[in-house]
Amino acid sequence: MVVTIFAKMFVLVVLFAHSTEAMIGKSTYAMSHPFAYKAWMEKFLAVEEVIVRANSTKTCVEWVKLCIKDGPSPDCDAMGTGTSPQIHSVGAYLRDSGDMSMQAIELQFTQALAGMKEYDPMMELHAGFHTTDLDSYINKFKAADIPFLATKFESAGKKYDSIIVQVDGSLAPGAKSLLVLELIGQSSISSEAVFFSTPRASEASLRRALAQHTSSDALTLLHTSFPSSNITRDIDYFENVLNGEKVEMSNTNGTIVYSGTLFAGDLTEVRYVQSNQPTHGATTVAQWEDYRRQLHAKCIPSPNPDNEGFDRLADLHIGAHNANGGGSNGPGTILDTYIVNQKNTGLPYRVYSPPGGGGGHYFLYLYGPNGWGAQITGTCESSAICPGKHVEFYNMCTQGIKGHCRKDD
Repeated sequence: MVVTIFAKMFVLVVLFAHSTEAMIGKSTYAMSHPFAYKAWMEKFLAVEEVIVRANSTKTCVEWVKLCIKDGPSPDCDAMGTGTSPQIHSVGAYLRDSGDMSMQAIELQFTQALAGMKEYDPMMELHAGFHTTDLDSYINKFKAADIPFLATKFESAGKKYDSIIVQVDGSLAPGAKSLLVLELIGQSSISSEAVFFSTPRASEASLRRALAQHTSSDALTLLHTSFPSSNITRDIDYFENVLNGEKVEMSNTNGTIVYSGTLFAGDLTEVRYVQSNQPTHGATTVAQWEDYRRQLHAKCIPSPNPDNEGFDRLADLHIGAHNANGGGSNGPGTILDTYIVNQKNTGLPYRVYSPPGGGGGHYFLYLYGPNGWGAQITGTCESSAICPGKHVEFYNMCTQGIKGHCRKDD
């Protein structure tokens, strides 16, 4: 059976945060048209360009890194190690995306969302932000005829509104990207809304966001969310491989929601939602997870001591780093335990070096049972475990290429 698009894709997670220690700092998405993503984001959100690379046969990629304005003076840098969240779009068109092209994946995902007219479990694949001026975004989207789903919910006795919107970023006619945003706040103009008995964000994340806002147009990242076909499996991976910690969990009318933090003190959460509602699309959540997982298994070895292999959907991942790590501030996050945990699961991973070697710091990519990735920046203690051989920086012309995705050129 050939699994259709939704099973076949998925890197933005989207995960960000602000922290004085370890933090989620960026989320990355595979896209077929990163410059359409750039134009959409710059039109509707307050963003700052970090890296913009036009399509080039020398680099085999079109690449756009944007920093989200989370205050009057956002802290952005090219490596995503500042304190402001970033969303990256990677158009590595030579990489293997499996039986389906990136455009076909994006089209099937867009069809599942069905014009944002009613809820679909695939909407749980989103980055959730809080804003104190939700009405301004509603007005912008209405003026540009951008479809969105309006919701209402309650948390800790407080009423909230939200809008869920899909971002541009596909070359396929009628399709958008795999990136969905949910903006949460209070609205005086959004009347037709779906009421959710389960809160759209944890009480802890909403409380932190309200205390953290510095300007009306700032967006505070609350969580990166994933639809789940098996939330017990995903919680086990999150807590026992990624060493995450539970913040909140609920089960309402058959919908189970789990929120947790990847690091102690992190202000951004990872959220999994197992919904009892069917998708409008041709591919179930479970099939979508299987597609990504099977593609990673084909293209990225485990164990992977030679650090080879990648694929196009491996560019669907969150990014985390230690804000105080390195130099006189200490070694940062130690990667060895993550690799040992990952190898015990048999799931794929790869270690990359920053450009120029990085002074002993590395990028570790881990892929979970739902096919989504986590990029963790840190150092290695044991050369027998980490980093391994052939550690180098990204090369979109030689790594993860269709036809030989498991072996670098």
